[in-house]
Amino acid sequence: MTRATNLAARIAVLIALVAAAVWSIVQPALDAAEKKKETTITEVVSRGPVEVGDIEWKLESLRVYTQLADTEGKKVDVNVPAGASIVVAMMEIKPLDGVAMKNDGFLCDTQLMDDEDNIWKEADSVYGLTLPTGCSDEDHPLTRGKATKVMKVFVVPSKSVPRLVGLITPTIGTLNPEKRVLISL
Repeated sequence: MTRATNLAARIAVLIALVAAAVWSIVQPALDAAEKKKETTITEVVSRGPVEVGDIEWKLESLRVYTQLADTEGKKVDVNVPAGASIVVAMMEIKPLDGVAMKNDGFLCDTQLMDDEDNIWKEADSVYGLTLPTGCSDEDHPLTRGKATKVMKVFVVPSKSVPRLVGLITPTIGTLNPEKRVLISL
Protein backbone atom coordinates (compact mmCIF):
# COMPACT_ATOMS: atom_id res chain seq x y z
CA MET A 1 0.00 0.00 0.00
CA THR A 2 1.14 3.45 -0.72
CA ARG A 3 1.36 6.07 1.92
CA ALA A 4 -1.61 8.03 0.44
CA THR A 5 -3.84 4.92 0.37
CA ASN A 6 -2.89 4.11 3.95
CA LEU A 7 -3.74 7.67 5.06
CA ALA A 8 -7.07 7.59 3.18
CA ALA A 9 -8.00 4.28 4.85
CA ARG A 10 -7.22 5.69 8.31
CA ILE A 11 -9.30 8.82 7.62
CA ALA A 12 -12.22 6.67 6.43
CA VAL A 13 -12.07 4.56 9.62
CA LEU A 14 -11.90 7.73 11.73
CA ILE A 15 -14.94 9.20 9.98
CA ALA A 16 -16.87 5.94 10.50
CA LEU A 17 -15.99 5.91 14.21
CA VAL A 18 -17.04 9.55 14.64
CA ALA A 19 -20.32 8.87 12.82
CA ALA A 20 -21.01 5.83 15.02
CA ALA A 21 -20.27 7.85 18.16
CA VAL A 22 -22.57 10.69 17.08
CA TRP A 23 -25.35 8.24 16.18
CA SER A 24 -25.07 6.46 19.56
CA ILE A 25 -25.47 9.84 21.30
CA VAL A 26 -28.31 11.16 19.11
CA GLN A 27 -30.36 7.94 18.69
CA PRO A 28 -31.61 7.71 22.32
CA ALA A 29 -32.76 11.32 22.14
CA LEU A 30 -34.65 10.59 18.92
CA ASP A 31 -36.25 7.49 20.47
CA ALA A 32 -37.26 9.49 23.56
CA ALA A 33 -38.79 12.24 21.40
CA GLU A 34 -40.79 9.67 19.40
CA LYS A 35 -41.96 7.95 22.60
CA LYS A 36 -43.05 11.31 24.05
CA LYS A 37 -44.95 12.07 20.84
CA GLU A 38 -46.77 8.73 21.14
CA THR A 39 -47.76 9.31 24.79
CA THR A 40 -48.40 13.05 25.06
CA ILE A 41 -51.90 14.07 26.09
CA THR A 42 -52.69 17.22 24.15
CA GLU A 43 -56.00 18.13 25.78
CA VAL A 44 -57.93 17.45 28.98
CA VAL A 45 -61.71 17.83 29.00
CA SER A 46 -64.26 17.29 31.72
CA ARG A 47 -66.74 14.61 30.62
CA GLY A 48 -67.05 15.93 27.07
CA PRO A 49 -68.45 15.88 24.52
CA VAL A 50 -65.16 16.17 22.68
CA GLU A 51 -64.40 15.36 19.05
CA VAL A 52 -61.36 13.15 18.44
CA GLY A 53 -60.71 11.47 15.11
CA ASP A 54 -64.20 12.08 13.65
CA ILE A 55 -65.83 10.58 16.74
CA GLU A 56 -67.65 12.50 19.45
CA TRP A 57 -66.88 11.13 22.93
CA LYS A 58 -68.73 11.78 26.18
CA LEU A 59 -67.85 10.13 29.52
CA GLU A 60 -70.94 9.72 31.67
CA SER A 61 -69.54 7.77 34.63
CA LEU A 62 -66.87 5.48 36.03
CA ARG A 63 -68.32 2.77 38.28
CA VAL A 64 -66.63 0.01 40.26
CA TYR A 65 -68.01 -3.54 40.36
CA THR A 66 -66.99 -6.87 41.83
CA GLN A 67 -68.75 -8.75 39.01
CA LEU A 68 -70.88 -8.06 35.94
CA ALA A 69 -74.16 -9.61 34.77
CA ASP A 70 -75.43 -10.25 31.25
CA THR A 71 -78.84 -9.32 29.85
CA GLU A 72 -80.40 -12.38 31.57
CA GLY A 73 -78.84 -11.63 34.97
CA LYS A 74 -76.19 -14.35 34.69
CA LYS A 75 -72.61 -13.64 35.77
CA VAL A 76 -70.34 -12.48 32.94
CA ASP A 77 -66.94 -14.15 32.96
CA VAL A 78 -64.29 -11.46 33.50
CA ASN A 79 -60.76 -12.44 34.53
CA VAL A 80 -60.31 -10.49 37.79
CA PRO A 81 -57.22 -11.44 39.77
CA ALA A 82 -57.11 -11.16 43.56
CA GLY A 83 -56.76 -7.53 44.65
CA ALA A 84 -58.34 -6.16 41.47
CA SER A 85 -61.67 -4.51 40.67
CA ILE A 86 -63.80 -4.12 37.57
CA VAL A 87 -64.25 -0.51 36.44
CA VAL A 88 -66.94 0.27 33.89
CA ALA A 89 -66.85 3.54 31.99
CA MET A 90 -70.28 4.49 30.69
CA MET A 91 -69.81 6.50 27.51
CA GLU A 92 -71.79 8.02 24.72
CA ILE A 93 -70.03 7.70 21.37
CA LYS A 94 -71.18 9.28 18.11
CA PRO A 95 -69.48 8.52 14.79
CA LEU A 96 -69.28 11.69 12.69
CA ASP A 97 -69.18 12.13 8.91
CA GLY A 98 -65.43 11.49 8.44
CA VAL A 99 -65.10 8.22 10.39
CA ALA A 100 -64.38 5.08 8.35
CA MET A 101 -67.04 2.51 9.23
CA LYS A 102 -66.89 -1.15 8.24
CA ASN A 103 -69.95 -3.35 8.74
CA ASP A 104 -71.65 -0.59 10.76
CA GLY A 105 -68.68 -0.30 13.13
CA PHE A 106 -65.26 1.18 13.75
CA LEU A 107 -62.40 1.02 16.26
CA CYS A 108 -63.02 3.06 19.41
CA ASP A 109 -60.47 1.80 21.94
CA THR A 110 -59.73 3.76 25.10
CA GLN A 111 -57.40 3.40 28.06
CA LEU A 112 -58.05 4.15 31.72
CA MET A 113 -55.56 6.38 33.55
CA ASP A 114 -54.87 7.26 37.18
CA ASP A 115 -53.17 10.31 38.67
CA GLU A 116 -49.83 8.47 38.81
CA ASP A 117 -49.84 7.98 35.00
CA ASN A 118 -50.62 4.27 35.24
CA ILE A 119 -52.61 3.14 32.21
CA TRP A 120 -54.88 0.11 31.71
CA LYS A 121 -56.27 -1.21 28.44
CA GLU A 122 -59.82 -2.44 28.04
CA ALA A 123 -60.59 -5.96 29.23
CA ASP A 124 -60.70 -8.52 26.42
CA SER A 125 -63.69 -10.70 25.57
CA VAL A 126 -66.44 -9.18 27.70
CA TYR A 127 -69.69 -10.13 25.97
CA GLY A 128 -73.40 -10.31 26.73
CA LEU A 129 -73.77 -7.04 28.63
CA THR A 130 -76.84 -4.86 28.19
CA LEU A 131 -74.80 -2.34 26.19
CA PRO A 132 -72.00 -2.88 23.65
CA THR A 133 -68.41 -2.81 24.90
CA GLY A 134 -67.01 -1.66 21.57
CA CYS A 135 -67.99 0.16 18.41
CA SER A 136 -68.13 -2.82 16.07
CA ASP A 137 -70.65 -5.04 17.88
CA GLU A 138 -72.91 -6.69 15.28
CA ASP A 139 -75.68 -7.00 17.90
CA HIS A 140 -75.55 -3.21 18.42
CA PRO A 141 -74.76 -1.58 15.05
CA LEU A 142 -73.78 2.08 15.13
CA THR A 143 -75.21 4.75 12.89
CA ARG A 144 -73.24 7.72 11.65
CA GLY A 145 -74.43 10.92 13.36
CA LYS A 146 -76.31 9.06 16.11
CA ALA A 147 -74.97 8.77 19.67
CA THR A 148 -74.78 5.28 21.18
CA LYS A 149 -74.21 4.30 24.82
CA VAL A 150 -71.16 2.05 25.21
CA MET A 151 -69.63 0.31 28.25
CA LYS A 152 -65.83 0.21 28.43
CA VAL A 153 -64.69 -2.50 30.88
CA PHE A 154 -61.33 -2.38 32.69
CA VAL A 155 -59.69 -4.54 35.36
CA VAL A 156 -57.46 -2.49 37.66
CA PRO A 157 -55.78 -2.97 41.02
CA SER A 158 -58.29 -2.07 43.76
CA LYS A 159 -55.76 0.25 45.38
CA SER A 160 -55.75 2.37 42.18
CA VAL A 161 -59.53 2.89 42.02
CA PRO A 162 -59.59 6.08 44.15
CA ARG A 163 -56.84 7.56 41.95
CA LEU A 164 -58.58 7.09 38.57
CA VAL A 165 -58.85 10.29 36.56
CA GLY A 166 -60.42 9.34 33.23
CA LEU A 167 -60.10 7.81 29.79
CA ILE A 168 -57.51 8.42 27.08
CA THR A 169 -58.34 8.40 23.38
CA PRO A 170 -56.77 7.52 21.02
CA THR A 171 -54.84 4.91 22.93
CA ILE A 172 -51.17 5.32 23.89
CA GLY A 173 -49.04 3.87 21.13
CA THR A 174 -51.22 5.17 18.31
CA LEU A 175 -48.73 6.72 15.93
CA ASN A 176 -48.93 10.45 15.24
CA PRO A 177 -52.43 11.29 16.42
CA GLU A 178 -53.49 14.90 15.78
CA LYS A 179 -54.56 15.06 19.38
CA ARG A 180 -54.79 12.71 22.34
CA VAL A 181 -57.44 13.60 24.89
CA LEU A 182 -57.90 12.71 28.55
CA ILE A 183 -61.63 12.74 29.25
CA SER A 184 -61.93 13.21 33.00
CA LEU A 185 -64.84 13.17 35.43
